[in-house]
Amino acid sequence: MDLSKIKRSQRPLELLKEYRSRDFSDIKEKYKDEGTKYAFKVLDLEVISGYNMKLAAYRQLRDLQCVEDSTYNYPYYYDVEKCQQVLNFADICPNVDTGEPVPLMDWQNFILCLMFGWREIKTGNKRYGSVIISVARGQGKTYLMSIIACYSYLIETMGLDNQDLMVTSNITDQARKIYGYISTMMNKIIDKNVVFNEVKKKTDLDVQYNKVIQRKTNNRLLQLSAESGKFDSYHFLFAVYDEAGETNHSVVTSKITSGQVKVPNSQFTQISTAYPDSTVPFKQEEDSIIKIMERDEHEEGDRKLVLIWAQDSEDEMNEPETWAKSNPLLLLPSEHDNLMSGLKQELDDKRLSGEEFRFANKNLNLWLDYKTNS
Repeated sequence: MDLSKIKRSQRPLELLKEYRSRDFSDIKEKYKDEGTKYAFKVLDLEVISGYNMKLAAYRQLRDLQCVEDSTYNYPYYYDVEKCQQVLNFADICPNVDTGEPVPLMDWQNFILCLMFGWREIKTGNKRYGSVIISVARGQGKTYLMSIIACYSYLIETMGLDNQDLMVTSNITDQARKIYGYISTMMNKIIDKNVVFNEVKKKTDLDVQYNKVIQRKTNNRLLQLSAESGKFDSYHFLFAVYDEAGETNHSVVTSKITSGQVKVPNSQFTQISTAYPDSTVPFKQEEDSIIKIMERDEHEEGDRKLVLIWAQDSEDEMNEPETWAKSNPLLLLPSEHDNLMSGLKQELDDKRLSGEEFRFANKNLNLWLDYKTNS
């Protein structure tokens, strides 16, 4: 079913109708990983989710059906052991404020499983070379991004030399803050874990002001910024760009991805909330992959992963009971009351100043092109 030809207001219902018309019992029986479990929870309405997340969950199940169809000759497979490996690593990653690991929620497990579980049959490399993750502000994306960066550096570079990895953002101060969180997490992992402490000794690993380097392998995790523009000489195994939707940085992203062309198993991850300007490349790429998923195609866009936690419409600004669509942290009982209180106060403040659109952008993850009346 081509959902792109159906009215937007009807798409969620039609998608659920399509899901219920198919038999996924064999998939549910075979794939017990946390990522696939979450996909079923979304489509069975066991968790609050928006249309875009339902679409991503449906894609996951349809792709697994392609894997199981021996007549389809699907070029990818889903490695549940790789899923468990990255989740096991996440279990030892500490929150830098408390020094203790924080159990991940279902939606965070979904991200990790899809990023690292999907593989190419021909090479065994990661399927998704391009990843877009979009969620409202204050949902712990820095913590998750740090887990991904540490895993990529400590696990995926094992046995390799001269690998460059990078974390970046739009300005140097922002990139430095992210790198600081990642480097602190990495130091804590190394100090508390015997295995990684041994890796540190064998590779002469050193966490410096703007990079982590293993001197004996020359594997580097670098802190760069979009404003510097110094990406041409690098070929990144892994790169993450925080707040990639803030402005038009197509030249920057092009420099990053062009350098990854010859790097096996490379991955470029862009993470952002929504912003007022919906013409930026980040939003345009989101929309193009959504259209592909709506057509239920299995060739074009197959190496791009788009995961969006967002409200379905501006009308939901007045429906706090739906805000978990964009703020999945609300589904954590220990966080719900405090976060909901803060969101309601923020909305009240923005209404008083005539800037509701800012609440919609940042706190509901809606791309609304508003201009304030001075």
